Amino acid sequence: MEADIINIVTSDKVECLIAFICHNGFKEVVKEDYMKKAENFIFGISRDVYAIDVRLAQMLTELSHKSVLSCGASLCVNVDAMNGGGVIGDPFSESESASDGLERQKNGLWCIAYSGKFGCAFDSDENTAKCIFKEIDKIHKNNIKIAVSNMEKLLLEKSGTFIVVSDGCGEGALRYVSAGNNKKIKRTK
Repeated sequence: MEADIINIVTSDKVECLIAFICHNGFKEVVKEDYMKKAENFIFGISRDVYAIDVRLAQMLTELSHKSVLSCGASLCVNVDAMNGGGVIGDPFSESESASDGLERQKNGLWCIAYSGKFGCAFDSDENTAKCIFKEIDKIHKNNIKIAVSNMEKLLLEKSGTFIVVSDGCGEGALRYVSAGNNKKIKRTK
């Protein structure tokens, strides 16, 4: 597996950050697919965070190459209330709201997502995944920047491949994605 990040712009000029995990050897194909398909995708901005998150999930399903195992997107637009603008998970499974818990995806990756905050998807065995969740659950109520930084440090130490996505809309939100491979991390600026 390999992970990376990309910045895309839809046909209606909505800019989204995407992080993804894919099968080895497909990273460049996945990035090209996201860029090319985004040119023809109309996002249609709303001020409702739930509608934004639903559209983000739809976008990832439509734009993701078949080799993508997990992905997430973050964007920043003006919203009416609450935090949103971030989704993470298997783009080819039915999407659902963040569970604030640890879930195993059908493809074997693990996913943690906190509503109105951030999430991560990663490769590990079950015991390590439970340990990672326990540690992240302790920090998830911190300031998003601090919590995301601590989560990345933990994932760098405990997982070989991972992605991190945070909600980009709302008060205190952080438009951000990162991807880790073999103790190296790539972040949005």
